[in-house]
Amino acid sequence: MDFGEKIKEYVRLRNNFPSLTSDEKLQFENLQNNLKSVYSEVRLKTGIDQGIQYNFEGWIDKEYNQLIQIENSKPNKAMNNQKPPKTWLIPSILVAMFCCMPFGIVGIVNASKVESRFNAGDIEGANKASSNAKLWTIISLILGIVFIVIYIFLVIIGSVSGNL
Repeated sequence: MDFGEKIKEYVRLRNNFPSLTSDEKLQFENLQNNLKSVYSEVRLKTGIDQGIQYNFEGWIDKEYNQLIQIENSKPNKAMNNQKPPKTWLIPSILVAMFCCMPFGIVGIVNASKVESRFNAGDIEGANKASSNAKLWTIISLILGIVFIVIYIFLVIIGSVSGNL
């Protein structure tokens, strides 16, 4: 794990500390000790005590923010030679209108997440949202068809029993 990954993992663990497992808390402590030794070396080499004073957490936040700025300035990896996954937006809208509205709406919500996640570089999240949109669109379609068949069956039964 390189320095940048250690900083990101430390911040992730720190931000979720109350809900960490005991193994994750141990990992947090090990990362903290490792980064504190790096922090001490940086302070000695750069003479940081003579200039701006940082405490350890302030230094971590500064390094983390610099990493995020660098990552955000890089071109979007998702856009390089990749097409976004299918959104399923139109099919989910159609099944919400004509088949089963509650599940169709879940499909619409997931379908609307696909492009935004892809454009943000979250290809895995875009693929997951696309899969969920497909799943809920199909569930909505099947339930809509089942309800229509049951309705037709009940109408036929009702008309036949009314003639007897």
